[in-house]
Amino acid sequence: DAGKVWLGLNPIDAHRLGAVRQTKKGMRAGKTLFDGAWRKTKAQPNGAIFRRVGTSRLPYEVVQVDWTQTGDAAFRRAAQACEARLLTVLRQEVNYELQKAMNRAR
Repeated sequence: DAGKVWLGLNPIDAHRLGAVRQTKKGMRAGKTLFDGAWRKTKAQPNGAIFRRVGTSRLPYEVVQVDWTQTGDAAFRRAAQACEARLLTVLRQEVNYELQKAMNRAR
């Protein structure tokens, strides 16, 4: 089994927040509402959420969510938990290798 884990604080596309629904005011992704936003339903039915940059028809941009404020604290907590678990596993592995060297390993 193989998997990928992405760790970073770059802004993420709004359509990745959860189930996307169209509302009267715009689009909702997860629990977040984006006023005046839309989706290209025919070209990309499961694609990104867009919003206009100005008052004219063009240009428009992909809606992204900047989460550096909340994400930084979460990364620090996760790093501390990983470090503690890594030390525990390292201690267990060193103990196993010592027991194996003394011919007492199971």
